[in-house]
Amino acid sequence: MKPSVFACLLCIALIGYSQEQLSLDDALRLALQNNGVARAALADTDAAQARLNAARANLFPSIDLSSSTTRTRIEGGGVNTDTTQRQNGLGLEWLLLDNGQRELRIRQSSRSAEATRQSSREAIRRVLFQTARAYYEVLRRKELLQVADTAVRRAETLLEVAKAQAEVGTAPQKDVLQAEADLANARVQQIQARNALRLAEADLKRLIGWDQRRDLPALQAPEGAPPAPPELSVEQLWQRARQQRPDLRNAELSLQVSKIGLDVARANSLLRLQITARGFREV
Repeated sequence: MKPSVFACLLCIALIGYSQEQLSLDDALRLALQNNGVARAALADTDAAQARLNAARANLFPSIDLSSSTTRTRIEGGGVNTDTTQRQNGLGLEWLLLDNGQRELRIRQSSRSAEATRQSSREAIRRVLFQTARAYYEVLRRKELLQVADTAVRRAETLLEVAKAQAEVGTAPQKDVLQAEADLANARVQQIQARNALRLAEADLKRLIGWDQRRDLPALQAPEGAPPAPPELSVEQLWQRARQQRPDLRNAELSLQVSKIGLDVARANSLLRLQITARGFREV
């Protein structure tokens, strides 16, 4: 493909992309992909799972492979003798009994990993909530800017009417001054509304990882109000909160981790019995 044709296709694609609309679902997806807090939360979850896997690995035997090569040269009586000796070894070590220390550490790592997952869920939910709020804030600020623009146009029309009436003598000159003051106030509110819109757009760009130098696509306004939640009792709401709120689940898991840590400390204070099987074989 010629460079000029490729450039034309690229320009057409960019123009088409710039004209696309950005829905709320698109904004939430971009936040999950690009937001630093969301990505860090996912990385913390992976790290916690890796620590849990490392704790579980202590239940299995460890295998050690070794290899050595020794080269000896003996010189004497005009005769040189070279000797090469190779040695390969296979070692096996398996901790069979340790008073339950490994099981306690695995339980502790498991609860810690689950607590990290709940913390990550809470962080991601917070990012999604902030993104949705920023999305609707941009829509609201656009509506307010349109109201401010309408107020400026109305003030300009009233000023023209006041000037025309003052010229023919049907209105006093103070009406012109009042109309000019109203127009100045309307323009100030217009500037404030425009600045507020820019700040809202910058906040949304920050949350979804959008380049601040690029304009946002047109946002899709919601079609209607969301459905009302079902009526639940206080007990049902509490049970749902315990199941769905990551912060409550994280608090419960943190308490369990602390209790297991206390069991580990007590086990360390007792007489420890360890049985380890070791073996080595030269091959």
